Amino acid sequence: MFMRPLQRIEMQDDGWLKWAEREERTYPLPFVDDDEDRYLNRDDDMRAEVDLPRTVVELKMNSLSSNLREKPSWIQKSQDSSIVAKWREEAIGQQEGLPEEDQLTPTMVDYVLAELAGYAKLSDGATGIEMGCCERVWKSDSLISTELRDALLKCVSRLEDVPDDEKDWHPNSNKQVLDLVHPSLYPLVYGRTHIYEQDGTGKLLAENPERAQMYSSDKYQWLPADFDINASGQATLTSPYINNLDRRKHGRLYKALERLVGAAVPMRNRVLSDLRRPLTPPRVQTSLVYSSVGHFEYYGMECIWGRGGEPRCPLEGNYDNDEYEARLKTQPKKLPQGLTKYDGALDAIKQTINLNNSRIQARDRQARQHCPDAGRATLSRDRGMSKVVVNVMFISPKR
Repeated sequence: MFMRPLQRIEMQDDGWLKWAEREERTYPLPFVDDDEDRYLNRDDDMRAEVDLPRTVVELKMNSLSSNLREKPSWIQKSQDSSIVAKWREEAIGQQEGLPEEDQLTPTMVDYVLAELAGYAKLSDGATGIEMGCCERVWKSDSLISTELRDALLKCVSRLEDVPDDEKDWHPNSNKQVLDLVHPSLYPLVYGRTHIYEQDGTGKLLAENPERAQMYSSDKYQWLPADFDINASGQATLTSPYINNLDRRKHGRLYKALERLVGAAVPMRNRVLSDLRRPLTPPRVQTSLVYSSVGHFEYYGMECIWGRGGEPRCPLEGNYDNDEYEARLKTQPKKLPQGLTKYDGALDAIKQTINLNNSRIQARDRQARQHCPDAGRATLSRDRGMSKVVVNVMFISPKR
């Protein structure tokens, strides 16, 4: 079997990957085609553009940080030394009883607490935008005004005013999710839907033009709507209509959706900016080695079980699972250590994208969720045990 030689991806002094410089850079997609080198490119002209994998213990540090930043007025509280001391005591106490390899050390907890100042610098008090549970995720609980929320809910209520036999219950939802506007209802169907060329002539779109067949449908595609964003960040629909939403009947909803798209532009600027930069350095500095897609090894930090994977039991003979697990617990572990102090890594996160004076594409989906706990939604108002959810899915800037 042919085996590629191991290749080391060195890290710069500031801990960032050598990010390839291109004249024109697109936004990365969550899916790739069957060309694995597109994900781990080893060409001399283009360094590997891949985010360093994170250790389990670092993900636990992220979880602790996220839980602290979910607290009301967390920025003000993080500046109170007595409150921070209480958080530290609680976090360290929560490690008791956990397996040794799953515990956060006091040094790791101190790093998380010191890092809160970096997250506070990234927050925007005017819009409520702040980083979410992890990098490239942003959130806000105050981005949409109460007036806009109420206007949207009032307009959406007209979509529910239909006979029971015409209600579009989402499949397999046990009548808990009522689809009000869904892009799958009348999508573009390959081999059936006609499209207009720029010269006004129509033709049949025979097949999906995309290559990523494993990750996209070869039968249909949701239809987006185009919005122009002006210099002030306000959005105006430029498409003739939003798919599955009658403009003549729901003109006020169209205006409300334009306001919703415009209000979300500042957060989209943040997300798109993050997509054009590597993640901040791991909290455990090291180099990365890979031999094939999906196989990574860290140099500079050993796995708690030696070279990785389950170690071979040094005893000869056959043993059942309980005996084997008992033997594993007796093996020495080399646990990873966190950085000694927070080094200001979050200061490198900057907003570099501005969607003002551009055109974007989005898809609209609206539904009522009838369930005890619908979770946090893009836009929602409790009505007994149900919530109205308006989800405008941002696709990408349009060139």
